[in-house]
Amino acid sequence: MLLALAAVLANAAASPPDRSYQLFLDAEKAYGEGRAEEAVKLLEEAYRLKPEPVLLYNLARAHETLGHLEQALDCYRRYLAADPKAAGRGAITARITALEQQLKEREELELERQRAEADARAAKAAKAAAERRPFPSWVVPLAAGGLGLVAGAVLKGVAISERGTADADPVHETALARFNTARTLDTAAIVALVAGGALAAAGLVWTLIAIASPGGAQNASVELALGPGLALLAVRF
Repeated sequence: MLLALAAVLANAAASPPDRSYQLFLDAEKAYGEGRAEEAVKLLEEAYRLKPEPVLLYNLARAHETLGHLEQALDCYRRYLAADPKAAGRGAITARITALEQQLKEREELELERQRAEADARAAKAAKAAAERRPFPSWVVPLAAGGLGLVAGAVLKGVAISERGTADADPVHETALARFNTARTLDTAAIVALVAGGALAAAGLVWTLIAIASPGGAQNASVELALGPGLALLAVRF
């Protein structure tokens, strides 16, 4: 800030120190001691009292020290506009160009940071939505159908075994009882196999629908009706 100091001292030599000059001295001391924010406030007050162009240069330096690039650029430009014959005009113009480049890079970094934060928020929201996603409805008929098929196969195996035992039983009464049990198990096996197959088919169809059109699968429903030898299956949307 020696440029401003020389100018102010030159003016002060011809007249007693005034409030603006004292503010400048206080700002110079604050700046030298690393209190740039205080220097800015003092220089702004000094400029308000006496708008000497050189005070704008000092304000620019103080703002630049604080990292206030926009304010520093503004003060440098105002200084050159207010004093077309300012000393070191070429160096100040070069400094303005450098600050403009720094400001551009800072803005680009800020935009990149904002994009990264937006991507992180979107990924977090997608993860939360996935965690809240309900259990797929099509799994229910598929699992139930599989269990029905397994149960039917087990019952069929037991029925065959019971019928074989009945055929080998020499006692008519127990053989007849075993035969009746085998027939009941066989009927239950048929029902379980038919129902399980229908449910498994429904689950498979629903799974294909879910793969092809997730929205359609959410609105689909399965209806199963069993009759004396007939299973009716309907997938509704």
